[in-house]
Amino acid sequence: MEPNSFLISIGFGDVSNMICQKPSYENGSVTFFSSIQTDRLMSSQANADGFGVYIGDRLHATPDYLTRVIESGWDAEKDNGVLVKYSEESGTLVIDSDFLGAEYVYYYLDGKECLISNRMENMTKIKSFSPDLTGIYQYIRAIYSVGDRTFLEGVKQTRAQTSLSINTKALTVSSQHSASWKVAKDKEYSKQSMAELWLQTLEESPRSVLMLSAGWDSRMLLAGNLGRFDFSYTHGELDSREVSLAFELTSENLPKSVFCKLDESSYTLDTMNRMLKDLGHAFFPHWYFAAQQCKLLSDAPLTSGLLVEHLSGHYGITSEGSRLSKGLKLLKSLGAASKLEKMSPDAINSYIVEMLKAPAVHKGWFYSDGFLDSYEEIKSTHSNDVALAIQGYQKQGTAGLQEVFERFKMEHSSRQYFALQTKCGNTANGYHHPFADSRLSKAVIEIPFKNRVHYKLSRDIVGVLAPDLLSKPLAATLAKAKHPVVVQEMSRVVRIAYEGIYRRFKPNASFKLSWNNFQFLNELDIFNETIDSLRSDIWDKSQMHKFVEGFQRGKGNGYALLDMFSKIMTIDNIISPKN
Repeated sequence: MEPNSFLISIGFGDVSNMICQKPSYENGSVTFFSSIQTDRLMSSQANADGFGVYIGDRLHATPDYLTRVIESGWDAEKDNGVLVKYSEESGTLVIDSDFLGAEYVYYYLDGKECLISNRMENMTKIKSFSPDLTGIYQYIRAIYSVGDRTFLEGVKQTRAQTSLSINTKALTVSSQHSASWKVAKDKEYSKQSMAELWLQTLEESPRSVLMLSAGWDSRMLLAGNLGRFDFSYTHGELDSREVSLAFELTSENLPKSVFCKLDESSYTLDTMNRMLKDLGHAFFPHWYFAAQQCKLLSDAPLTSGLLVEHLSGHYGITSEGSRLSKGLKLLKSLGAASKLEKMSPDAINSYIVEMLKAPAVHKGWFYSDGFLDSYEEIKSTHSNDVALAIQGYQKQGTAGLQEVFERFKMEHSSRQYFALQTKCGNTANGYHHPFADSRLSKAVIEIPFKNRVHYKLSRDIVGVLAPDLLSKPLAATLAKAKHPVVVQEMSRVVRIAYEGIYRRFKPNASFKLSWNNFQFLNELDIFNETIDSLRSDIWDKSQMHKFVEGFQRGKGNGYALLDMFSKIMTIDNIISPKN
């Protein structure tokens, strides 16, 4: 079994021999296995009456969290993580998700057999699955699979604010969805009350290591009791503007700050394969390195601003498209908010489906001809998936273009991709996501998007708790954090224009405004080695080698290529498991 994982099998044969492990619980056709390397992120219990397993970051501060939620019952508006519990008396297995769906599990059920796990690799040890070409395409294109789709046909993932109930005798499933994601359209929030709620969230957070940036997320985290941080950790270019700003934020407040250059991390095939084993993905090797380094200095989990986008008002329609279209959408969001709110449900659905539709012709340099033969069907299925997801949100009470699209992005981009950064601490000291707190999230979502757009709420909270943090500029903008959104965005345009000109004439040079210079990756052979290691026949290895050769010769964006190969490795590991 994979580290820090569980597996539930129903209706299968001798699963113990397949995975070389004894079950924690076995009765009739229901078998439960767990493999826990650290009790900071996963807890399980089993007895004659059944079993339960909890995955989430609340174990850092509350080691008996599993016992508590089993006894008191799960509340998606208060609890965090995911809870799986089975009662032998009722023969019912229940999977409960939290407000943001920050933790999720996978399940397969066909009426005769059932598999449930937080790692799909455990499931492929028991049963062979065909690749889900639509799920793979969606993940390659946007780094998420839509709705409950995954890389494997028949395997689904749990959703946010959802409770699944599986009858283990009839092998049927039913679901209940919370209607909590509702917005009071005219609600004005109290800066003081929101600041107090955020401060309470911080006070209940465990002692941790702060993954520091110069953005709003870190300023929010620095606005509370700084004594809960052992130290801060930053990676990037030491002489970059963002790293300098980050150190200025903490120099007078934290006793210790650690810095590592990006090229100190390991970007070898062995490292990526270790990540696949430890984490189930190959994203963010520099975060994986950070987790290992921090483990040498502290026993505290990593914490960061991941899953902050709902509070920051970052995931409206302004988050999708080119930089020009994002700018135009921002102006529209600020100047015509009421018009966007009045769009009909059908108009909202059509707008989002059109915005996220697959291009007419796919020009991927990595797919085999056999995969591309299915592209027309993939395009249609993808648009249908998006439409069904949007309709589901609307049926559950979410209304307004900005709010509906924000919910889509939070459930897809935020939890399936960006949150994987801190989750690189899975087999080290673990991680903690304060912005995923369900009580905080519910209070935030009740505030109209127009009152949160582009960090309005973030600025108000920091202004109440730590106004000095507004006196310095942000990483992405040149104006001080205290200035209005329009001024901030104008300075962002200037920064982007300068960055574009600089990179055009000096593509391989260190860029002083940005923390992330990954151009050294163009000198490594990791990409060609990765291509040779791929097992699935959906990849065109010959074409991939040719693309990499031209890309590196032209000094392309090293990080963009690393990110693409991280997706490819992650998918290949699932759909073509090693014997």
